[in-house]
Amino acid sequence: MSVKNNYKKRRRITKEEKDLIKEQKNIIDQSAKLTKVLVTFILFIIFLSFVVNLFIHSTSRTVLTRQGQLIKAIEGEGLFIRNEKITIAPISGKLEIKVQEGQRVSANTLIANIKNNQTRHKLYTYNSGVVSYHIDGLESSLTIDNLKRLNYDRYKKLRYKVNQVNDGEKLNNGRPIFKIVENYLLYLIMPLSKNKSYLFEAGTEVRFELLEKEIQKKFSAKVDHIIESKPKDLLVLRVESFPPLFLNLRKTDVKLIRSSYNGITVPISALVKKGSKTGVMVIQDDKHSFKEIKVVSKGEEKAIVKGVGLGIQILEKPKQKMEG
Repeated sequence: MSVKNNYKKRRRITKEEKDLIKEQKNIIDQSAKLTKVLVTFILFIIFLSFVVNLFIHSTSRTVLTRQGQLIKAIEGEGLFIRNEKITIAPISGKLEIKVQEGQRVSANTLIANIKNNQTRHKLYTYNSGVVSYHIDGLESSLTIDNLKRLNYDRYKKLRYKVNQVNDGEKLNNGRPIFKIVENYLLYLIMPLSKNKSYLFEAGTEVRFELLEKEIQKKFSAKVDHIIESKPKDLLVLRVESFPPLFLNLRKTDVKLIRSSYNGITVPISALVKKGSKTGVMVIQDDKHSFKEIKVVSKGEEKAIVKGVGLGIQILEKPKQKMEG
């Protein structure tokens, strides 16, 4: 009798256990579903953050503000004009050079002799200056005194050919031998289109470089005047020094620098407008904010600015573009 009762009791306990196990299983299943949903949500947030960051970095790259220089320059052909006096051979004969090219002499200095069988003719200077044996044929027609008669059409028609003599050479009567150059007056002429010549006015100080010469040097000049012409004007510059390089130079390619600035540079594309203020979008702690700046000078690709430090991270191409 007692054995039967114990068996029934075990049967009741087993059923309760089954109910408990079933209930626990349901709880585990619900927790698993909830965990799955939570993990899926977290993964979605991570993926969304990645996509947003990828979009931001692909559409709004960042750059650092840099120290740099902005040069505003115009490149073109230049023509040098000097006061030059030529001496020609009065007789035929053999040349004897007494003074080397580039040497400065005073008036009445013996420069050369011409010898033939009968006589020796001595050649003296009539004025002081620098000796040159480099004759191009424009010395008499292209002078500082008749500069005002030059226009763009006459400029384009200028032609020259270098004629240089050497010591011991046999010369014919009438051949140019040497010239004396006044080395305190030198002018540079540059043809400029109308939309560029207006940028200059008399008295403006500029600098220029010689593009065809392997000389990393800038020369100073001042705008003397502008010859109005068609289709281009002629910019007349008075060069403030006369180094030996300019003694025989006539036409050459020139880079005319009208202004240069040093300072903090940013890309033009980084400039934005906020109302009447100009600024850049500064990045800090993955956030960007508007920083007002002052634009000192603008070029085609970059600008010199004040109001932001060196090495600051900014948006290169913010969505809010600069007006105008």
